[in-house]
Amino acid sequence: MEGAMTHFVGIDPSTKTGFVRIGLDGTVLVEKLITSEHTEDVKRLSDLVEQIVIELNHDDVICIESLSIASKGSFANQMCGLQYMLRSKILGMGMTYINAAPTQLKKFVTGHHQAKKEAFILPLFKNYGYENSDDNIRDAYGLAQIARSVRTGVFANKKQEEVVRKVLQSAKA
Repeated sequence: MEGAMTHFVGIDPSTKTGFVRIGLDGTVLVEKLITSEHTEDVKRLSDLVEQIVIELNHDDVICIESLSIASKGSFANQMCGLQYMLRSKILGMGMTYINAAPTQLKKFVTGHHQAKKEAFILPLFKNYGYENSDDNIRDAYGLAQIARSVRTGVFANKKQEEVVRKVLQSAKA
């Protein structure tokens, strides 16, 4: 589509899904926490997926955080379901996405693959002037920056470049 503006979207899928869209220059266009009032698992997950995809545009470069390998129990089953439902819906819309593992997101934002959630606060502010009190939204912002770096080749540091290289390698596998 002529004149279409590419935006970069980060999605941290969970029962409280972080969603962030940024522009080419990194300006935040949308930041929101997506939740569902449904209590039955399938209805809740379906509702979350529908609320997420309604926010997407066909020219978006989308980065989704993958499920943590260490996740266990019934919550992990729900998150696995959400992960696949979301990806299936995006593909069914004729769109694509990039996967980033939780450790890749942590390394991209903090420089360390085993960082705690609170460790995102300072690097996000120092590197991008970004702050948000919700860790799901902070994660989504980091994912949007990964999408931006994948497309533009712009990195704040060498570790970010390493992460993007790995993300792109796993996308080709």
